Amino acid sequence: MTDDIHSRLIQILDEIRAIGQTGLNFSDNPYDRERYLRLVEIATADLSRLSGIDKTKIADSFAAEIGYITPKVGVDAAIFDDQKRILLHRRTDDHRWCLPCGWIEVNESPTEAIVREVREETGLDVVPTHILGVYDLKADKLHPHHTITIFYLCRSVGGKLAISHESTDIGYFSIDQVENWHHAHDKKANDALQFLQYKTHLSAIEIDN
Repeated sequence: MTDDIHSRLIQILDEIRAIGQTGLNFSDNPYDRERYLRLVEIATADLSRLSGIDKTKIADSFAAEIGYITPKVGVDAAIFDDQKRILLHRRTDDHRWCLPCGWIEVNESPTEAIVREVREETGLDVVPTHILGVYDLKADKLHPHHTITIFYLCRSVGGKLAISHESTDIGYFSIDQVENWHHAHDKKANDALQFLQYKTHLSAIEIDN
């Protein structure tokens, strides 16, 4: 199976799961609920096989979602030092290098979320200066759900760099020296560096702090 076909199958299963989960969240008809539940069960089992993620973990994650099922919304941060090296940490879950990132919590703005996530994952206090882009990431074997990510350029204003429970290593790195990136974070890191160097290659939005 090619990578493209593999990814497409996961995306189809994610859509089937969303249909089933939304139906369960809104339908009272027992016959309809039985059919919707079966869709979720099929999608969960096949997503587990294709992604390698434990089926129970996937099922628990899906069951926690209520209301109309939509893409998950997250935030990522690009933070550079004076040598234009980017801040990365090696994750404990997939052991890949990634930008500081996370999900937006309920009643939290995207800018509040990225400040919180950076502090939790790196120990640094930051100020978001630009929105570098909004990224549409379809489900794949590492993340069996559709994700929308708001990508920020941030400036460090304090704190002390430290490893969190989510990381095994952390530091500033030259992008071209890093391998084994997490979930398209290499593209985001290169987009951020391009903006930092040229200021014209991305339609970034400056944030008024």
